[in-house]
Parts: sequence; C-alpha cells; structure tokens
Amino acid sequence: SCKKFLCEFCTSLSSTLELLSSIILIVRVPNSDRFLLFRFKLFNVGYIVFV
Repeated sequence: SCKKFLCEFCTSLSSTLELLSSIILIVRVPNSDRFLLFRFKLFNVGYIVFV
C-alpha cells in the first residue's frame, strides 16, 4: 500500500515537472520546432511509463 502510494506520488510529480518544462519550452521554442518538441514529449511519457 505504501509502495503503491509512493509510485503514484512519483508519477504525479514527474508529470507535473514535465508539464512545467513543456510550458517553458513552448514559450521559448519557435513555432518551427513545435513538432520535434511534441515527439520528444511522447518519448518522455513512454520512458516514464516503462521505468
């Protein structure tokens, strides 16, 4: 039960951090790089799920 809570906490924390970094990147990155950024985000989500 404790391990499950820790796992969910880490997941929510990492997704929050990812959201914040995504917002920062979207603000700083020009429009031409949005697609690459989106692909990078998909890779990140997959990485978090598999780890």
